[in-house]
Amino acid sequence: MASGESEAPGTSKNDRFSITCPYNSDHKVSMEEFNTHLWKCRTEKLHFYPHSLKLKRCSYNMRHFLPEEELQFHEIFCKRQSADLRRQLSLEPLELNVAEHLAAQKLRKEYEKDEESLDGSDDSDEDEEEKNLSVTSEIEKSDVEEVEMMLETINRLAYLEMKNDNLIL
Repeated sequence: MASGESEAPGTSKNDRFSITCPYNSDHKVSMEEFNTHLWKCRTEKLHFYPHSLKLKRCSYNMRHFLPEEELQFHEIFCKRQSADLRRQLSLEPLELNVAEHLAAQKLRKEYEKDEESLDGSDDSDEDEEEKNLSVTSEIEKSDVEEVEMMLETINRLAYLEMKNDNLIL
């Protein structure tokens, strides 16, 4: 212990970092073992007093129902989590310009095709195939690719919305 600090009489170093059990005030439990101990004490109480369980609703999340004894401890952590969640939700949402995204994807694919053609694909068969392609088939192919990219982008946006909804719940 540091020279300027002194412990209160009757408290040890372990007592300062322990939590009092809501079912039995004589139980002092370390933070790491608290959930296990809580489960054990709750089970023991319900074994001896099966009709004593009174569930209360958490004031920070209406879907949380807890035994009356555990509610105060739970709300400490639930309040902190709800504050963190509100802080995350207060951030500006991501904006995705679909048209720019599709244009960038198209440009990237064209760049990759150009790189592949420059990387030493001097096969005459490939050159002949490229010459035989009509302009309309190239346009149709790019339209199909554009539709596929748009569907992929829409799916990504739907995923982001679902992910955002999970944060709200």
